[in-house]
Amino acid sequence: MKLDLCNTNRLFVASFLLISSVLAQSNSSHVVAIADTIGANWQWSADSRSFAFLDEGVLPSTVSLTNSLWYEFKVETQLVNKSPTWPIYPLGFGEIYPSDAGQGSFAFASPSGRYVVYASEKMEDYWRLSVADRTEMTTRDLGAIVGNPYSGLDEFNVFWSDSEDSVVVSSVTETSEPFIQYASGISSNIAQIQFSFFFSVKMGEDTFDIVRPFDISSDGSRILLLAHLVSSSASSQSLGDQYLMTVMLSPSAPDTQVVEHVYPGNDIRTAAFLSNNESKLLILNSQGLIELDQNDSSTVVLEPAFTFGTGETERGAWFSPDAAWLMFQKSGALFAYHVT
Repeated sequence: MKLDLCNTNRLFVASFLLISSVLAQSNSSHVVAIADTIGANWQWSADSRSFAFLDEGVLPSTVSLTNSLWYEFKVETQLVNKSPTWPIYPLGFGEIYPSDAGQGSFAFASPSGRYVVYASEKMEDYWRLSVADRTEMTTRDLGAIVGNPYSGLDEFNVFWSDSEDSVVVSSVTETSEPFIQYASGISSNIAQIQFSFFFSVKMGEDTFDIVRPFDISSDGSRILLLAHLVSSSASSQSLGDQYLMTVMLSPSAPDTQVVEHVYPGNDIRTAAFLSNNESKLLILNSQGLIELDQNDSSTVVLEPAFTFGTGETERGAWFSPDAAWLMFQKSGALFAYHVT
């Protein structure tokens, strides 16, 4: 794996400067109760219009078992609907692309709905990934496989860039280790799709294994992820500690990864790029909901921690792709917080 580390050390030091926090006025009235269960198989639609999750009592091997009960929170109405099938599955997609792309497998549409990354073929415990263009009525193989996306693991996530040229699929290996699969060149009819997957990132002599991806930038060139330090020769950081990272990927050479920013992350539940200014991040941690400016590492607390719960078991949280909503677990239930 080729790694460009020309500016990494400077950025690494700058990111660990001591930072001060400013507490904003509480906005707890922005909280909406969703369900009296934390659910499973959590996923936002790429257009940020709905959040789907499964009744935690049923973990299916497909998205359409007769005894499955799916829930969907609609942002526009702020109501929760029930369904026997996965609500995010693109309407009518399995009829257009049959094979294994029916409701028994996986399909996830881009923000506009034009492109769909889907499981085109089942291979024992894995699925082969393809991408369909619903306008041109074409499909292309991504040369990638994913583990069962219906196992209830929050390591499985799909992130489409706003440009719809790049997609990240986070899955797990046969040993339940998460790995990132990144494809670019999707919206170009000329360029060949570039594809890569990776389990870890390097920064100098340090190696970080990926814990979970959180977001992709609007142009698809950067991924925001959580990782933990597993190997180091002279780092001042502690082995096993977790860190939030902004990692730049090259669309023309996706195996090239540049770690741009690093922040302590042992208490981070989730994070996202701020949609209208991606130099800033939204982070949910032990302080609460904070906004972090990557230019100077300063932070502002937007909502205190008690709004989101502070228990060790209350870890699950998911920002919508437009970062306007935050779903979170608290006291064995699921809630939504309206960020903007």
